Amino acid sequence: MKVRVLKRTQMVLGSLEDVFQFFSNPRAVEILTPSSMQFRLLTEDLDSIEDGVVLDYRFRLYSVPIRWQIRIESVDPPNSFVDVQENGPFAHWKHTQSFIAAGANATEVRDRFEFALPYGRVGEFAYRTYVKALIRQLFEYRANKMDVLMHPNPPRKPAKVQVKPASPTKSQQ
Repeated sequence: MKVRVLKRTQMVLGSLEDVFQFFSNPRAVEILTPSSMQFRLLTEDLDSIEDGVVLDYRFRLYSVPIRWQIRIESVDPPNSFVDVQENGPFAHWKHTQSFIAAGANATEVRDRFEFALPYGRVGEFAYRTYVKALIRQLFEYRANKMDVLMHPNPPRKPAKVQVKPASPTKSQQ
């Protein structure tokens, strides 16, 4: 299983507390994902996250319905949270989101996505021929949507996202 890491940093307008509140809302992912994917939270009555909470989502990829279940591994308001996949399309998924105050009304948002695809060589072929571009598009969409939502005058230059293989861990060597 080849684990990859995607890191992204973005400056947004808003206090540390307000930005954390937005991103820690389980419905934020619905806003930050293209509407064509119909990304929906199935877990009801949740406006925030806490350690151990399990979130069930449904989305469509080219009309194919996919369910995705993540668990909030840890929350440190208003500094960070970590979610991990319990069930879903990845062989491995771990997302860490950190927030750093950058003045009275600005916050640096740092994302670290660690993921691996299932199905061995077939998954690797799918990654190289299709999934890599799809992930890049999704996270560029997300970054640009954040600019529109959180900046009165969004930057004209679209955000760039870089996907790199993760450094091997001892269990992978």
